[in-house]
Amino acid sequence: MGFEVIGNRKQFDEAVHTLIQKPASNALWTFLNGNDIKFIVNIVDGPSEFGALLNGGLYHPTIMWNPQKDLAIFGRNRPEQQIQKSWRTVDGVPVRVETLKWVSKGDPKDEILPPYICLAHEMGHAKQYAENPALFTSLGTSESISNIEAIEAENLVMHEWPICLEHNFKVRVNYQDFRSR
Repeated sequence: MGFEVIGNRKQFDEAVHTLIQKPASNALWTFLNGNDIKFIVNIVDGPSEFGALLNGGLYHPTIMWNPQKDLAIFGRNRPEQQIQKSWRTVDGVPVRVETLKWVSKGDPKDEILPPYICLAHEMGHAKQYAENPALFTSLGTSESISNIEAIEAENLVMHEWPICLEHNFKVRVNYQDFRSR
């Protein structure tokens, strides 16, 4: 179905035009336009975010996007997966544990992600919603914190990182790797 834009449609169209010049961004855009969900994009003055807003008994997947606000992150070069091995004691017996972790060599550098990358991040959440609406409609439950962390981690890996890298930006290894501006 695509997008209904509330506010300055031109700013949205310009951001999308910039994004779809690259393959990962274009694939995300194509997916979101090729399903039967109407996504609402509300141009706002505040922070960009995604939510499934309850209105009239129906959930409406909504992107709140500020086309004037960039995001300052502690950027890193392309993260790599590493297996960390450690020992834990379970019932008095030492057990070898392997944990998969995302790491990046070198110190993080400040990186400014432009508003169109912030839009792409929120569009990543829209794709997550299209694939599994229950993730978002259950955020008011007791599992909210772990759900939010899992949703953000998946969105970074599946959507934000490929889009940042193809637009030649560093990435944040953790969703919390940002600072106020």
